[in-house]
Amino acid sequence: MGVIQSKDGVFYVRRKVPRKLEEATARVLGNGRSRSSWLKRSLKTKDQREANIRAKHVLIEFDTILAKAEASLRSTPLRSSLSDQEIERIAAYHYASMLDEDDQFRHEGPASEQLFQSVSKQLVEAGIPVSSPFIVGNAPAYGLSDRE
Repeated sequence: MGVIQSKDGVFYVRRKVPRKLEEATARVLGNGRSRSSWLKRSLKTKDQREANIRAKHVLIEFDTILAKAEASLRSTPLRSSLSDQEIERIAAYHYASMLDEDDQFRHEGPASEQLFQSVSKQLVEAGIPVSSPFIVGNAPAYGLSDRE
């Protein structure tokens, strides 16, 4: 691990990947390889002072890559069953969300009450008799209409 100078004088950083993380690191990098045993990146400078400064950022990136690789190896515990209380909570939440969705549709949906009132008004203005069990006129200022 560290800053190394190549034969042509350009510095690069390399870090050994722990054996248990080699395959996971290759997946994180997405480089098409099945394993990555080293992380290596050029610092694109021949000045050692500048290389040491640039190396800090690259080493942080390497730490992030290795942390992602290690996290990908951890198995997420899966639950195969729910308690009765959890089932009741899920059912209650689903029921409440369905009621809320229905209420929003009735109030803000496709503007069905306004459409009904508009069509009724046009029919009355055209002299066509309107027969409806619902009140024809203005929609209520608040709440649901009789039709809704």
